[in-house]
This record gives sequence, C-alpha cells and structure tokens, in this order.
Amino acid sequence: MTIISIIIFLFLGIVLLFYFLMSIDSLFGYCDLPTTKRATKQVLEIISEYKKQSGIFYDLGCAKGELAIAVKKRFPQLTVYGIEKNGLRILRARLKAFFLRKKIFFQKKSILDVDLRNADIVYIYLKQSSMNEIGKKLEKELKDGALVITNTTFFPDWQPIKTYITYPKQPRFEKIFVYIYEKSFSKN
Repeated sequence: MTIISIIIFLFLGIVLLFYFLMSIDSLFGYCDLPTTKRATKQVLEIISEYKKQSGIFYDLGCAKGELAIAVKKRFPQLTVYGIEKNGLRILRARLKAFFLRKKIFFQKKSILDVDLRNADIVYIYLKQSSMNEIGKKLEKELKDGALVITNTTFFPDWQPIKTYITYPKQPRFEKIFVYIYEKSFSKN
C-alpha cells in the first residue's frame, strides 16, 4: 500500500466512525430537529425584513449548525453563535464551518447557561415543553428591540408580531413566529 492509499483509508475510516457515532447519538435520546430549507429561507428573509443584518445572532439548540451556517453565508457581518449541548453535533458543526471558511462560534453548553444580554437576534427550534423556561430566561436577559424567531414552537405568554406558514400542507408544522422583544412584552 502506498502512503496515499493509507491516508485515504484512514480518512474514510474516520468519516465512517463519525457517522456511526452520530447514529448512536440519535438512538440514545438526542432529538435532532433540523430546520428545513423552506424554514431557513424564511428566517433569512425575516432577518432582512427587520434590517438585522449586523449584530449578534444566536441559534439556541443549533444541532449540526445548518441554520447558523446559512445565516453566516447570507449575512457575513453578523457574529453568529450556535449553542448545543451535544458534543458530537458541535464537532460536526465546527468541522463544516471550518471547511466552508465561516467564522461561527459553536459552543457546547446548555441554553440556560448562555448569556444573551448582547443578542440582537435569537432563533429557537426546540420542543414546546422547553419554551416556558426559555421564555423566562429571555425576559431576564434580552435587550429591547431584540428579534426573536421561533420555528413550530412558540411562547405561550408572548404575542408574535407576525407568523409565517412555510409548509401549507401541515400548517402547524414549520410555522415561524416572529417577536420583537420589549421589557414589558410578556406582561401584555
């Protein structure tokens, strides 16, 4: 075997091992809710519409980082953070961003441990059962005027300023909720 054959063999082995570990990860309870292309397109349009092309963007529960990467590609002047508690997913997101030469800050941590006081845009696509707790965190930390976008799930005590249905065949799925946060927002 030549050196090149050995390198190719090792590379393919590492890739297969990585995908095997990602499969095991899914089997043991880590739910993967990837943002679809339709929803991604809508989120990018919302960011443009609300003129938030610069500042700080957080993708809470970023999974494999697909949306965070799409945001950075479209709005290179945004500082983009992807937050995920699963280390394998963060590793995959970091590798993809590295190969695409996109400077994105992927962090392995709990959403509840992230300081969001500097956030201009927050995107959330998580289970509905977590939205009350996340809503309370946002109420404590977000600055006035922050753009909050949720996918499929919503904040029970908040009133969205706009909603978009990106998948008309199932309007409850992929419904995008848009909020502009104000300190008195949740008390309305």
